[in-house]
Amino acid sequence: MFKRTLVVAALAASLITLAACGGGGGAESTSTKAATRTATKQVTRTPAMGTPTATTTPPPSSTAEPPAQPSEAPPPTEPPAAQPTDTPPPTSGGTTVSVGLVEFSVVPVPKSAPAGTVTFDVQNNGTQQHDFLVIKTDLADDALPVDQASLTVDTSHLNVLNQPSLIGSEESQQVTVDLAPGHYVLICNVATHYLASMHVSFTVQ
Repeated sequence: MFKRTLVVAALAASLITLAACGGGGGAESTSTKAATRTATKQVTRTPAMGTPTATTTPPPSSTAEPPAQPSEAPPPTEPPAAQPTDTPPPTSGGTTVSVGLVEFSVVPVPKSAPAGTVTFDVQNNGTQQHDFLVIKTDLADDALPVDQASLTVDTSHLNVLNQPSLIGSEESQQVTVDLAPGHYVLICNVATHYLASMHVSFTVQ
């Protein structure tokens, strides 16, 4: 009986000792694990001295300007309007008559024209100076009054339609007049030239 009691007591002591050892080992194991985690976190957070740390470089900002947009073509400009001038436009229509002067005749081509504006294109084909007169008259071309002193036609009482000027040899002149229907005489009135037959009749219808 006494021996059982000792055995029981010894077993109880052994269980107590085992329990104490097991409990202490569990607590120590738990503390060790906690310390290990703390150390691991510190190592992770604090890099070792001399160890390069990776730095994050922000991506370079784009400094390139956006591509230029094609500019719109300017609207076409209208040419400036023609400014009015003091020069009147050439008259349209009318009749042109070619007149040849030579010693001693006046030759119009044609010898008649319709009423209206008539341009006499006079050419001196002679070797002397001549002039050209357009006279409206009912007289015959060889019946005009002559001033015996100057040996020229006396135009003081005749209807001369243009202001004559001398035309040199191989030169030309244009004489434009408005002619009503009727009879006309074309002459050269340089001294003695009329008397030398430089005259001709001209008809306007």
